[in-house]
Amino acid sequence: MREGNYKYKLGKKAARKGSISFLMDHYVDYSKLPVPPDSFGHYKNVRYSMYGNDKYGCCVLAGAANEHKTWLAETKQKAHFSTRNVLDAYAAITGWNPKIPESDHGTDLQEAASWRRKVGISDIYGKHHTIDSYLALHPGDFNQLKVALYLFGCVGLGLLLHEKAEEEFDKRITWDEGRALPNWGHYVPAVGIDLRGNIVIECWGRIHRMSERYYKEHGDEGALYLDLSRMSKDISPEGFDKQALLQHLQELA
Repeated sequence: MREGNYKYKLGKKAARKGSISFLMDHYVDYSKLPVPPDSFGHYKNVRYSMYGNDKYGCCVLAGAANEHKTWLAETKQKAHFSTRNVLDAYAAITGWNPKIPESDHGTDLQEAASWRRKVGISDIYGKHHTIDSYLALHPGDFNQLKVALYLFGCVGLGLLLHEKAEEEFDKRITWDEGRALPNWGHYVPAVGIDLRGNIVIECWGRIHRMSERYYKEHGDEGALYLDLSRMSKDISPEGFDKQALLQHLQELA
């Protein structure tokens, strides 16, 4: 991760090409999918939280907690996570120890996704929130991201930020340009598209925005998370092959 004193922490390790073997394109017939509207999202009534990402490089797990809050908001439900829940998950996946500063070295996106499928992040009541599967997105592909967001409500994105990212975040300036820095890996949940066509993200505990151009230049990996229990025959999006995915999951098991 980057060195120096900063107001916020990052915490996503470098992308590993091919680490997520299932690709979204393998299960989608784009010709059958509805055309996403110009703007959408279920983020407006969600109270997002920092979950320790101002002190520790736990962005991948802080993002996970905020993703579950976003999904539940679609059905007017709530999930309650604490900073301790997020940091416990961070420690379980990475071996982070608050007494050993050098152990705060961030999280691999694929390893976190695998842990979320097998164990899941606990809320304050002890309920574990899991996913059933996860699919890789093409980094920087805005059209694919928009479809994934419209169908499934939330998508995890890995970004390589630019040198003024924190300053622009504090000033609420949409991320639009700037040279991507190789050691500035950060994880954000994408939660919608706004009226200007910007990608709405949860970052450091609140809503922020980045342009299509920024995503194309700074996106280095992405994951679509699936809860198959929410995808019955009646509500599974036409054009998404749930049965093929289930078969492949069974073969892996």
